[in-house]
Amino acid sequence: LERLVFNNRRAVIVVCALLTVLLGAVAVMKLSLGASFEKMIPQSHPYIQNYLEHRTDLRALGNSLRIVVENTQGDIYDPKYLNTLKQINDELFLTPGVDRAWVKSLWAPGVRWTEVTEEGFRGGPVMPDNYDGSPKSTEQLRANIARSGLVGNLVGNNFKSSMIVVPLLDQTSDQRIDYRALSDSIEAIRAKYEGASKAGEQPAIRIHAIGFAKLVGDLIDGLFQVALYFGVAALIAAIIIYFYTRCIRSTALVIACSLVAVVWQLGLVAAFGFELDPYSILVPFLVFAIGVSHGAQKMNGIMQDIGRGAHRLVAARLTFRRLFLAGLTALLADAVGFAVLMVIDIPVIKDLALTASIGVAVLILTNLILLPVLLSYVGVSTAAAKRSLRADSDAMRGKGFNKIWLWLARFVERRFPVGAIVVATALAPIGFVVSLKLKIGD
Repeated sequence: LERLVFNNRRAVIVVCALLTVLLGAVAVMKLSLGASFEKMIPQSHPYIQNYLEHRTDLRALGNSLRIVVENTQGDIYDPKYLNTLKQINDELFLTPGVDRAWVKSLWAPGVRWTEVTEEGFRGGPVMPDNYDGSPKSTEQLRANIARSGLVGNLVGNNFKSSMIVVPLLDQTSDQRIDYRALSDSIEAIRAKYEGASKAGEQPAIRIHAIGFAKLVGDLIDGLFQVALYFGVAALIAAIIIYFYTRCIRSTALVIACSLVAVVWQLGLVAAFGFELDPYSILVPFLVFAIGVSHGAQKMNGIMQDIGRGAHRLVAARLTFRRLFLAGLTALLADAVGFAVLMVIDIPVIKDLALTASIGVAVLILTNLILLPVLLSYVGVSTAAAKRSLRADSDAMRGKGFNKIWLWLARFVERRFPVGAIVVATALAPIGFVVSLKLKIGD
């Protein structure tokens, strides 16, 4: 394999460059970001299968939004509040993706009250047909709410807020629901009716929205921050590698090959017909981090061989020979480890496992083969190679800052061989508890 790769270095680079362009174009044109409520649930579970079998009769119990409209300066019987609630209800009712027949609110005609009298059953819509905001119609509304049993359900216990339940259709007649557009519509409604208030004053109407669709919409809106974090992570990794090697070209190659792996992973995901969801969007971070780790190992080996006087091509071949099988084993173990997640019977987890396995698999080509080939052309600076060799020699002999740790380790080993083990064993659970408390606090 070494002879095959390094005797055809130009072909390897050309093929990798073409694949990068091709898969990058596929990722740009075909890769989409979406989400599905049904992918978030274990579909083989008996309860879930029963729900899916009867979901046409249980539309309001699945993927739905719950919008709470709060009156901060009064109660729900305020005519201004009820008029605003009606406008919000109408706008949500006409929003694309809403299952309109099952919308519930005080203004929905399907929300009714029922009572039993000596003459039989009596009932009607909770919102009176002749409601006009007068005290008489308001009292009738108050009586209807009391008879309907909506307090604690659609009406707050303190009568300062009411809820609009908005069931959603994952699939309309022509296309799937656009969660980002739906989330933007809710935010537009919020901005419209909450309005701008003066400093220190709260708006008269406050809107609260929860549900899978709102969560996904917020996550999709946060993709800019995700991309920004990715850029910051790449910059930090580049700075750390540079201060370790003091070689710009080798640092750039390690980062570039890791980014190429991310491009390949995204392109293959799109080519196989998959899409990214707000959870698997984190996989490129993982692929990049693993790529930087393996790339730094290859670069370090080549750097030390060059420091010992080897030519950059010879150093690249020696490093490839030493580390390829070890790196291959590590990456295959990572891929199999992620593939094990596919036993979890939740489609979104299976997609996450598949995309992560694909990403780790492409690192075999980009960081175990392409990177050594590129370094065989570019190499590293002589000063950086000598510095790396000198630092490695100092660490082995316990010089410089490493001398303190070496002396401390030998002192503990000679003086307290048993005590060191006892202390380490005792401190381990304490450190775990402290770490756990920090995570819970965060």
